[in-house]
Amino acid sequence: MAVDLDSRVLTLALARMVDAVANSFLVVVLPLYIGQVVALPAFVGEAVTIGGVSFTPTEELLIGIVLSLFGFLNSLGQPFTGRLSDRTGKRKVYILLGLALVAVGSVGFLFLADYVSVLVLRAFQGIGAAFTVPMTVALVNEYSAAGERGGNFGLFNTFRLLGFGTGPLVAGVVLNFGPYDLLGVTLSGFDAAFLVAVVGAVASFGLVTLLINDPESVEAQAGDDLSIAMLNRDGPGLDPVFALGWRQS
Repeated sequence: MAVDLDSRVLTLALARMVDAVANSFLVVVLPLYIGQVVALPAFVGEAVTIGGVSFTPTEELLIGIVLSLFGFLNSLGQPFTGRLSDRTGKRKVYILLGLALVAVGSVGFLFLADYVSVLVLRAFQGIGAAFTVPMTVALVNEYSAAGERGGNFGLFNTFRLLGFGTGPLVAGVVLNFGPYDLLGVTLSGFDAAFLVAVVGAVASFGLVTLLINDPESVEAQAGDDLSIAMLNRDGPGLDPVFALGWRQS
């Protein structure tokens, strides 16, 4: 059976794979970085009372907040960034904006080593991901003919998940063999890992810039509201997209 690959879908898949490698790097690197390098707030280990409830913040809790913040901002932002893309009829510019935010966050980790800064940088990356994910998925759909969507989405997700699966392994290798001497400059394993994340975001930015364009058929058709449809507008029950999203959560 011949496999007919759309070069634009393949480009998006490769860009998403490289970006996924870079992002999944940080899932391994950030907890170690926070535990070993980052200056934690003075209240860690001290009893804190908020609203009459007392608890003791720990290093593990602060690490969890950093990691979860990315996911929360990424997921909660996507309905709004996706609707913004629909209203303006633009995809590419928002993908590039998202990749730029991810890259800025990774660059920041090279220079800022206090907890609040790490939290802010990770928030930048979560917002950046909220711009890249829905727009790349929308482009794959718009590039695909009716009989090709399943195959194209399968290709796209294969590359994306390969990136997520490969990233943590490569991150472990980079950290394990650090520090590195690069042109007379000594890089710690952490710095090398953050540089790899930056290079991944920049490579994805370059691929999208050079090889991806918005389809001419994309038009701003969304309404002014940013609400999420939960009920089916055409009959009883839940909205099909909402139901699928709920099932996958």
